[in-house]
Amino acid sequence: MRYFLPAQITAPEDIQRVISDLGQGHRGNLAPLEENFLFYAPYWRMQANVYRWIFGQKPMKAESAGPGFAQPMEKIKILLTRLMDHTIPGYSDVHLGLFNLGVRPQALPLQPLHQNHLKDGMKLLPLDISLDKVKAEARRYANLFFEAEDIQTEVLLQESIGEKFSIIYSPIWLCRGNKESHNNFFLIDALGKKIISMRDEGETIINKLREKENPPALGFSELIFLPLRCPNCGWPFPFRPFSLLHFCEVCRRLWTEKKGVWREVSYQVFALPSENFRKEFFWVPFWRWRLRIMVGRECLENMGDFYRFAPPPRAFNQQQEKKKPIFFYIPAIKFRDPKQILVIASRLTYFQPQINSISFPDGYRPTTIGGSLMAEDAKDLGIAILGYMIPAASRQARNWLKNCQLEMTEPELFYFPFQKTDLFLKESSSGLAFQYRSLPEDLPVSAPL
Repeated sequence: MRYFLPAQITAPEDIQRVISDLGQGHRGNLAPLEENFLFYAPYWRMQANVYRWIFGQKPMKAESAGPGFAQPMEKIKILLTRLMDHTIPGYSDVHLGLFNLGVRPQALPLQPLHQNHLKDGMKLLPLDISLDKVKAEARRYANLFFEAEDIQTEVLLQESIGEKFSIIYSPIWLCRGNKESHNNFFLIDALGKKIISMRDEGETIINKLREKENPPALGFSELIFLPLRCPNCGWPFPFRPFSLLHFCEVCRRLWTEKKGVWREVSYQVFALPSENFRKEFFWVPFWRWRLRIMVGRECLENMGDFYRFAPPPRAFNQQQEKKKPIFFYIPAIKFRDPKQILVIASRLTYFQPQINSISFPDGYRPTTIGGSLMAEDAKDLGIAILGYMIPAASRQARNWLKNCQLEMTEPELFYFPFQKTDLFLKESSSGLAFQYRSLPEDLPVSAPL
């Protein structure tokens, strides 16, 4: 999508007022205004949740070992997470003096850009930085973390989840004066209400504004409104701002938006005795991915081999576990704390529920927790979940992590029943529980049976 930030300076007479407010120091350098016009400069916005596991060692908190003795070290692993939200210029060959938009995309309302704005004469600086270059820049920004200096890193696992790229156009006034028989250009930030550049390359900017984007608009889609209703039966979906999966409680079909139309998503239900469907459950969606781990020429594809490196917090039978494929169970919902999704995914993965999927019975209106994590984003979380399950002090597992590659296939969506118990939602078969206030949205109201 493409957006723009509305200008705070909208009339030419406001420009002179801004110049007057700048003080005597600037006024002495500015020529009388002869021409000015408003244009919009493109900036790429890069958004993602970044997970980084650091396996290493650090000095122990102990008294000095004394001369001739090495400092005692302890094995540790640390999880670092952050929300990446940066902007970079989408233009080249000109210097505008505004290198990024700072917090403006988060603090100011964005308006979708559509063809009517262009027909009304909105001037856009051409977008000539490709998406491939922006993705490479996003990987560089994802590596910017604050880390403790005393950690000696041995293994580093990192992944960006839910990458989004969009264009934001920021308003700038180009002003031209005349001083001592030569043109004097300067640029005014129409949002920050200040001069951002005083240069003599205004003609370069004017010529660039006459160019056309190649290819036009780089394939950006226009804003489309869809009715928040089930395409099958017409029943309205509950409004949940964070949801990407929408469940119809009447016809019990699951939908998501893709390229401007509703697409049905297949799902299965974790088996329960039929009478239990009459209770008030909250049905929580989980993605199940089959996992194979390649380490050199070795392929780990059963739970028995997997438990050699990520032992569960319980006794297990090695031979029986070798008969089971590796399945990762990943919540299709987001939490306020980014680490929470790793905790829940690892616990259900260790449990490996015996799936005997069925369908919701006729007449039953399930109350579902909205799905806010799609299958590919859940897949990208695989390496972060693996990092959570690997013990911090296992040297064998660390050596194994350095060269392992994940192969995740066969995604399926399952709904698991949770019951509200005090401050928690709890799944009875596995004992898995989490505080419902850790969700970014309030619990939905149970539908009458």
